[in-house]
Parts: sequence; C-alpha cells; structure tokens
Amino acid sequence: MTGDFPYKSLHEYLDNVFSGTSPTEMEIVQAKKTYWKAYNTHLKQTQRRKRKEVTIAFDKKEWQSLQERLNPNQSLHAYIKKLLTHHIDNTPITPTTIIQNTTQIEQQLFLVIDYLEGLVYQRRHIDKDSIAGLENLLHELQSLLEDKF
Repeated sequence: MTGDFPYKSLHEYLDNVFSGTSPTEMEIVQAKKTYWKAYNTHLKQTQRRKRKEVTIAFDKKEWQSLQERLNPNQSLHAYIKKLLTHHIDNTPITPTTIIQNTTQIEQQLFLVIDYLEGLVYQRRHIDKDSIAGLENLLHELQSLLEDKF
C-alpha cells in the first residue's frame, strides 16, 4: 500500500484489533469491513493527491461534435487528454506535427509500392510468401495510420 496507511495487510490489522482476545465470526467479518473501508478511503485520498480529476459537461450538440472528431478506435478520454496535453505543453497539433506523421506514412506507402512493382516486374506466379510479405507491409501501414490519426 502506498503512503502512510498504518497496516501492511489485513492480517496485520486483524492481529492488532484482536490481540489477546478470541473474536466471534461476526466480529471478524465486521473488522474486515472496517479495514477494507479504511484501506479504500486511504487509497482514494492518495490517488486524489497524486492525480487531479476534472468533470466536464457537454450539451447535446457539443457532444455530437466531439464524437465526430474521434478516430475509429480512439476513446473520448484519450482524445481529450491528447488535446489538453498538447495545449498545456504549448505544442498544439500543428501542420509540422502532421507533416512528421505523414512522412512516416509516406515512407511506408513507398515500400508497399516498391514491393508491388517488384512483384509485377517479376511476371511470374505470386506465391504465398509474396502475399505474406505484402500483408506485413500493409499491416505496418495500418498500424502507422492508427497510431498517428
């Protein structure tokens, strides 16, 4: 447990609470509930000290507009956090960031084109290994697109 929680484990707490006594089953159950309540309270307080949370309300139109801007597999949390961290770091998403992202994608596209041209110029039957190589290049391209956009 992080921070200054007084017990290292549930058993240490129970030993401390019931030292020198023989508790009933109900007393043990109640003591466990008390321990977990204190443990969870301490954990939440520690998390609140380390990480701040903000709640934002959107009207229906704002919410819909926000949903339209999300990438297919992007969570709302990730999108908002990315925007805010870029803004806080004073590095907004600019054309230079987009150019850097598109350069990697462009390079991968050139690899795919070069591979396809190589297959066409060979003028022979395309085997499973050739298709697998193409699939690998396309998978890398897909990964870049998903990561960058």
